[in-house]
Amino acid sequence: EIDFDPWESLRFGLRGVFDYGTEPENYPAFDNYRARGGYPDRYYALWTPGRFALRVGRFGQPLVVSEVLWDHDIQTPGGSASWTSPDGAWTIAAAGFYAAQNHGDRSRIGVGQVVWRLGEESAEKGVQLEASASYWSYDLRQMPPVYIRENTPAVSHGQPVYASEFHVADLLVRLRSRVCEVPLLLSLDGIHNFEASSKRRNAFEATLAAVRAQMDGLKESKQA
Repeated sequence: EIDFDPWESLRFGLRGVFDYGTEPENYPAFDNYRARGGYPDRYYALWTPGRFALRVGRFGQPLVVSEVLWDHDIQTPGGSASWTSPDGAWTIAAAGFYAAQNHGDRSRIGVGQVVWRLGEESAEKGVQLEASASYWSYDLRQMPPVYIRENTPAVSHGQPVYASEFHVADLLVRLRSRVCEVPLLLSLDGIHNFEASSKRRNAFEATLAAVRAQMDGLKESKQA
C-alpha cells in the first residue's frame, strides 16, 4: 500500500494486489477472490478531524464485526463515519457498502453500531473488554441465484430467491488478556435476523484464540 498524507488528519491510500493461483478459473466456485490477476483492492480517503474518522472509497472494514457477518478479505466500496469519546470508551459509527460480490450484483448494506471498551488493548498485562451492538440492513439486488446454495430458497417468478430478507441485529463481546505471556482472545457473537422464519432467526459463535490475533482486519495508523 502507498499512502499520501498531505496533512496530519488526512490520508489518501492505494493498495494493489497480485495473485497467481493454481486454480485457472475460479468463477464456477463463485468465490470473492480472484485466482489470477493484478488489481487495486483499496483506494480511499481517510479524514480524522478531532474525535471523528471519515472514510470514503474502497477500504478495510472499519467496524467491530466477526467473520460471521463479514469476510475481512473483502474490500467493498462505500463510506463510513465514526465518533470516539475523549476517554476512548465509546464509539458510535455508521457505514454503507455497495456490491459485496464480484459477479455483478448491485446490493447495498447499511450499518449502525455502538461500541463500548474497558481497559487498554495494547497493554502488556491486564484485561480488555470490548462489546458492540450493531444493526445491519441488506438490500439485495441482482444477486446471482447460485449464492442461495447455502441458504433457504424460495421461488419468485420462476427464479430461486432467498426465502427471507436480511435485517440483522448483532451483539459481539470480546475479552482480551494474557496467560503466561500468551495473548488470549475470547469472542462471543450472537445474531438475530428479524426477517427470517421463527426457527432460523438466531445464530451464535464462540471463539477462543491463544495467539496474537487481529480480528478487525488491517487498520490504518490514523484510525481514531
